[in-house]
Amino acid sequence: MKNYLKIILSLINFSTKHYIEYRLSTIGYLVTSLTSFALAIFFVQTFFTFNTSLNGWNKTSALLLTGVCRIILSIVALLFSKSINRMPEYIRMGELDILLTKPVNSQFLLSFRHIKIYDLINILSGVMVVFYAIGRSGPIPLIYYLTLLIGLIFGVVTLYSIYFIIATFSIWLVKFNAFSDVFEVVMRP
Repeated sequence: MKNYLKIILSLINFSTKHYIEYRLSTIGYLVTSLTSFALAIFFVQTFFTFNTSLNGWNKTSALLLTGVCRIILSIVALLFSKSINRMPEYIRMGELDILLTKPVNSQFLLSFRHIKIYDLINILSGVMVVFYAIGRSGPIPLIYYLTLLIGLIFGVVTLYSIYFIIATFSIWLVKFNAFSDVFEVVMRP
């Protein structure tokens, strides 16, 4: 476990240096993520300006759901999506064979190799919305916070599992580059 923590920290260090190297792209991504956050809040605000509820959901519940979804999707994007998206490239270029010979769990290395460190801003914005919504809903028992945390963990694990399962199709379908699109279609309600 200690070795995996060292590996994660060195991968975070490498990814941070990589993104600092391309400052303009990082700034563009930060502006884009803050704009999408502002638009999500704007749409919730706009809808509940004209309506008091939507099928039993009030504004606070909708904000809480928006924040939780943002946290889960951002954690998956932060830790896994960029690495897993490169799986077909690794297979085509023969890099997967090199990764399989490393003295570390192959799935771990495939999943965490490229960490998008700037997605922390999306996680923080989701956490802010969740705390705002919880603050507006009044006193909440401690067990609900624990349930929310467990739900977030299971949500991230489930999303990662589905994403990785879809990505493994690239082993059999060599030209399967659109699996991130397949993932988005599977995840739509």
